[in-house]
Amino acid sequence: MVNDINIAVIGAGPAGLSCATQLAKLSQEVIVFERQTKSGGTPLHCGHKGFGMLEFQRVLTGPQYGELLTKKAKNAGVDIRLRHSLYKIEDDILHFATPNGVKKYRAKRVVFALGVRESHRSNYFISGIRSPNIITTGALQRFVYEYESIPFKSGTIYNTELVSFSALATSKKSDIDIKTMVEKEKNIKSFSILKPLSEKFFETVIRTGVKDISIYGEDKKISHVAVKKGDRNIAVECEGVIFTGGFRPESAILQERFKDFNHTNKSVNTTQAFRLSDGRFFATGNVLRGALAAFKCYFEGKRCANFVDNSLKEEKEQEIIKIKFDSDEVDWFTPTMIDLNIERKYLTKLRFKKEQKGELKVLLNGKPFIFQGVNAKPYETVTIPWINFEVKKGDKIEIVFTTAPRDI
Repeated sequence: MVNDINIAVIGAGPAGLSCATQLAKLSQEVIVFERQTKSGGTPLHCGHKGFGMLEFQRVLTGPQYGELLTKKAKNAGVDIRLRHSLYKIEDDILHFATPNGVKKYRAKRVVFALGVRESHRSNYFISGIRSPNIITTGALQRFVYEYESIPFKSGTIYNTELVSFSALATSKKSDIDIKTMVEKEKNIKSFSILKPLSEKFFETVIRTGVKDISIYGEDKKISHVAVKKGDRNIAVECEGVIFTGGFRPESAILQERFKDFNHTNKSVNTTQAFRLSDGRFFATGNVLRGALAAFKCYFEGKRCANFVDNSLKEEKEQEIIKIKFDSDEVDWFTPTMIDLNIERKYLTKLRFKKEQKGELKVLLNGKPFIFQGVNAKPYETVTIPWINFEVKKGDKIEIVFTTAPRDI
C-alpha cells in the first residue's frame, strides 16, 4: 500500500528539522523520515559547546542543540518518524525499510536533507596494516560521548580541516595523547591561527606538506605512522589513527534515481530555490556539497522551506539554465542551475579543494562577461555576483578557473 502525503523531508539533521519546522509554521503538513534512532543529526555526537548561538542565541553542546531542534519541530506539529531508512525511489514512490517492514509513501513535495559521510582511510589511499583502531571523527565522538570510553591511548590525526581540530579537542578532553597531525598540503585546511594554538596548548605537532603516509604494526595492532617530509623520514609512535574531514554528500540513492547529477558536487543539480529540474523534489543542507557548519545548514533549511511552500501555493513552471563548471580544483559550487523565474542574488558560490590564486571567468554563450580575481583558502566560500544582464532560456553559462590572471 502506498501512503499519499503532503511533504516528506528525508533526514532529521539541522537542515531537515529547520526546513520541516518552517514548513509547519507555514501551515504545511510535513513528515520527517530519519534512519537513526534519534533526530538531531551529526551534532548529537559532538559533546563540545559552540552550537545554537546564531539560531537560538544560546551556547549549547551538540546533543543539546539536536534535542532543541527536535523539540521545536515537534512543538510546531512536525511528525518525526525514526528508524525509517530510504533505500529506493521508484516511480516517485519513496520506499523505506522500517522495523515493521517496508513502508511506501508518495508525496507532493520531497526535500532531501540526507547530510554527509566522512571519508575513511580507503578514500585517501593510505597504505599499511588493517586495524580496528583506524577510525573517523564520528566514530571517535561516539566512543567518547555515547559509550563514555576511549578507543586507544595515543593517536595520529590525518587532515587539518576544522573538524580535525574538533577531533583534537575531543581527544585531549579524553586523555588521548595526539602527538601529531599530518597534512599533505603545504598549509592547513582551516584557520591558520589553529596551528600555533594547537601546538602550544595541546602540544601537538602539526606536520604539513608530508607524503608517503603508511600505517605500521602487527596483528592489527598499530605501532607507528610513517611519513616523509622533504628528505626526512619520520616515524610517529601511536596506537590509533583518526581520519577526519573529507566529507562527501550522502547522495548515492539520488544518483540512482536522478540522471541530472552533478559530478563535481557529487550530488544533484539544484536551482537557487534548492529545486531539482523535476520540480517535485528539493535538496538542502550538506547533501548538496559536503560539510558546512550546522548553523549554515539550519538557515539554509529554513530558506528551502519557503521555496517549497511557494511551489505548492503558486504553481510556476521553471525556466532553467544549467551552469557548466568543470574544474579539478573546485570542491563544489551551488546553485548549479539558474531558474529565470526566481530572483537571483548571486550567480553561484563555490569552494576550492586547496588554497588557490587565479581568476574566475564567466562566459555567456561563449563570451566572457565576468572576471573575478581569486585568492582563496580551502575553507573559504567564494561568491560570484549576479550582474544585471539579459539572459534567456537556451542561453549557456560556463565558469572557467585559471591559475594565471588575465593580461590587463
